[in-house]
Amino acid sequence: MSNKKAVVVPEKIHLISMNIFKANLETSDEFLDNPQKPEPAAFAFAYANNIAHNFDLGRSRYRLFFTLTAQGAEQNPLGVKVEYGIEFHFLVDNFKDFVKEGKNKEVQIEISLAATLFGMAYSTARGIVFERTRGTFFAGVILPVIDPYEALKKDKN
Repeated sequence: MSNKKAVVVPEKIHLISMNIFKANLETSDEFLDNPQKPEPAAFAFAYANNIAHNFDLGRSRYRLFFTLTAQGAEQNPLGVKVEYGIEFHFLVDNFKDFVKEGKNKEVQIEISLAATLFGMAYSTARGIVFERTRGTFFAGVILPVIDPYEALKKDKN
């Protein structure tokens, strides 16, 4: 474990695998009987994540979960919902440089690396969700841009 602040070097980060483990598009019977085009950018959006690290092997796993519900003009659900679960595995050559001892002596990684990996996973997932929703009732939805530091802080609260 290092006490000095490590620097994120992009060339030392490797995305070694990526898996879509959940992809579900639901439409209600009411929607199918009377399809409506969702309002532009009118989606209820929720996300969650599950992060794990292997300190010995210098690897991190980021699982991201997304739920999007199409809404009409008055923000009412239209009866179309999509859910995705996407997993990313990273190998970081200088991982041990980012390992530190936190409060209560638990081992953790510095926020700079965690946020970088989260940002890489999330931005890649944005492209995947956009591409996979093209040709559906969602017509290629673009997930909002989020701050990875704030997303990680949110998980700690």
